[in-house]
Amino acid sequence: MALSLRKHQLILEAAVAAFLDNGYSSTSMDEVARRAGVSKRTVYRHFASKADLFEAIAHQAFAQFKAAYETGFELGRPIQEQLGAIARTEGALFTSERFMRLGAVLWAETYRDPDLAARVPRFQDDSDALAGFMADAMAAGVLRKADPRRASSHFKALLKAEGFWPHLVRGEVVPTDKMAVIEAEAVALFLSHYGPEG
Repeated sequence: MALSLRKHQLILEAAVAAFLDNGYSSTSMDEVARRAGVSKRTVYRHFASKADLFEAIAHQAFAQFKAAYETGFELGRPIQEQLGAIARTEGALFTSERFMRLGAVLWAETYRDPDLAARVPRFQDDSDALAGFMADAMAAGVLRKADPRRASSHFKALLKAEGFWPHLVRGEVVPTDKMAVIEAEAVALFLSHYGPEG
């Protein structure tokens, strides 16, 4: 990894740690530089402002959300098994203390500051990531014909309703055994509506 890229990542990780420990508002660029082991000038060379740092971290967290849904449909593999795998990948984020604590910081600051909110992706913008999977499954006849984007939103909502939103504000995680139940129920409820007709 090039030195500049390594420093960029070090600064991001230092900022995440500082935001988790102190909150966004109480974190200074001096603190980020100290934690990263670089000069403040180096921090500003990579990020022009603390808001730019916040935006980069928010995009990283959002990318983890999207990555959980970016999976291709496998013809011949049971749809219940494929949906279960997607649910477990998403559930792994909801049972990660670091991810949920960071989510709480990001959520609180975007709620408090409209300027920061305008910089970060909206959660609903990840709807395309799973829609292709749904469209292919519908074309294969293992899901009934419907709007793939709407089906995608419904599946994610079933996971987040109990696994994410109730825990976000406090930065808590859902217990792994409870998350396993949420995942199984989400798949079952989804297929009860979107399963193939006949």
